[in-house]
Amino acid sequence: AIITGHVAPARTESKMSWDETCWQKYTLWMQQYRDVVVGSLYGHMNIDHFMLQDWEEIDLDIMEGEAKVTKRTTLDDDLSIKSSAEYLSDLRTGWENLPKRKGIDLTSRSGKRRGRKSKKSRQQKYFDKIGGPWGERFSISLVSPSVVPNYYPTMRVFEYNITGLDALNTAPRAAWRPDLVDMDVATRVDMEDHCSVREAETKKMYKGSKAKKKYRKPKFRTPQPPSKTSPPGPAYSPQTFTWIGYTQYYANLTTINDDFTPESLPSDSEPPSYPDLADFALDSSLDELRWHEGKHSGKKPQHRNKHKQFKYEVEYDTRKDSSFNMTDLTVRNYIELASQMGQYKPRDLIFFKHEKNKGAHDASMGADRVWPESEDAERAQKKSKKDKKKRKHERRKEIERLWFSFVRRAYVGSRDEEYLREEFGDG
Repeated sequence: AIITGHVAPARTESKMSWDETCWQKYTLWMQQYRDVVVGSLYGHMNIDHFMLQDWEEIDLDIMEGEAKVTKRTTLDDDLSIKSSAEYLSDLRTGWENLPKRKGIDLTSRSGKRRGRKSKKSRQQKYFDKIGGPWGERFSISLVSPSVVPNYYPTMRVFEYNITGLDALNTAPRAAWRPDLVDMDVATRVDMEDHCSVREAETKKMYKGSKAKKKYRKPKFRTPQPPSKTSPPGPAYSPQTFTWIGYTQYYANLTTINDDFTPESLPSDSEPPSYPDLADFALDSSLDELRWHEGKHSGKKPQHRNKHKQFKYEVEYDTRKDSSFNMTDLTVRNYIELASQMGQYKPRDLIFFKHEKNKGAHDASMGADRVWPESEDAERAQKKSKKDKKKRKHERRKEIERLWFSFVRRAYVGSRDEEYLREEFGDG
């Protein structure tokens, strides 16, 4: 099944687009149907991004109206440039606390270490934090940019795993027969009763507080969870119908409409062809909810009074993408991607922390420093520190490139680098 909707279940520490009880039930339903849901797709927000739902935040007390709900600001129906930047930054802040892979090999089969205490391996500890080997603590919602543009017109084409589908019987269906309608309806109702829901007393769920880890029966009907022996669903493990990737297309209106200049506007005696066109070209202080001139504003067009052919071109392809580097669109890959972006820190924040800790570090150098026994040992110590600092710098630059690729794509490439650096931190 693919879940589709218009308004996405956006939710950060301070903002939300759904009522909290709706978000709670949606997240619970996604958890219970995780063996059949391929993914979820939304629009409305016009910015290209994704969001995670953390099942550890499911709280039955909130769904039943027995607990206070954290107050969050409702996201505007039409996200302005400024509010969307705040929202994306809030998303990244929430990703800071995601479990970090930190070079753990996920392909090997390592469980508990051999020894007296049988300590868990780093891999197993990571799996415990994300809900098992497939990341079943989370679900993912993808938000596509719009076809009717706030930035550029876009289109997205998905590819999915078709293993085994070529062997299915593809013969055309028999003609529709009115006398079979009642049978079909009866069969459908029977399947719904069997697969969809069961009474609350047969299901145990977490009780409000995550710290207590107690179970209790909810007061409302909930979907039946997958069997403990059933394999992970197509959103988690590569199998038939799993999304392999997608290609994001866009139409570069700046290039297509390269003769759109103030000089080409109608005169005062000739009304504009559509409302507010003159205001758009002549007023530099544009309303944030309207079309922006973009980074080529004020430049002379290459062709006068000759529009180029409207066409879509590839913005990026997740299967060939060197930035995100995702082999498929399974949940665990998105967890790792979000976790990496959550580690990004603007340079001014890094500088502030460095200066704050510098005094304490300098004061402790004389007492705590281990002095080398020879010049060779001292050179080796300096080289080791230099290499460590270099690796840390390269890692920070890698995370920075990843984050700015994400926000650049959020606006479909219509925002220039200077704007992105100003809004999202000068990395």
